[in-house]
Amino acid sequence: MDDWTGALEKAYEHLASVRAELEQANATVTLLEHWAQNMEVNADEEPLAIGEVSILLGVSFVVIRKWERNGLIIVPRNSYNRYRRFGKKEIERRRIIRMLSRTGYSHMAILRMFIELDGGNTSDLKKVLDAPREDEDIFTAADHWLTTLCGQERLAHQVIRLIEEQIAKRDVSP
Repeated sequence: MDDWTGALEKAYEHLASVRAELEQANATVTLLEHWAQNMEVNADEEPLAIGEVSILLGVSFVVIRKWERNGLIIVPRNSYNRYRRFGKKEIERRRIIRMLSRTGYSHMAILRMFIELDGGNTSDLKKVLDAPREDEDIFTAADHWLTTLCGQERLAHQVIRLIEEQIAKRDVSP
């Protein structure tokens, strides 16, 4: 027996999930753009070691080093012992990386955004995150995260409409 009502319930759950992801992705970009417009660096603060940053951000050493290897940030080193020293700027950038990663943005999208930001572009970062450049070799759904989520929302509406049509047909059949 067909369970169109159950299918419709699942389709609405999927739509709600996609909408929540889309809302979170947009809210994250709004926070990012606010941060970019209001960045300030206080050179008077004492830099932190990687362990302190790991605890502060709630991420492992491995993740922090991966972000550095992927070019998302350059960390100054102590000239005496070569240890990484994280100032406010590096810590704030890592918070942005963590926030964008947790929201679903790819490292390539984040790197693209930082390249623009470092070049002085502090506006329209939403578009930068969602629009891979032509010279990028690999594209994933996370490189077009907002576009992907909007597409999933449209598909969910289509599925709901099709299921509702099937339910309507079933209800009018003798």
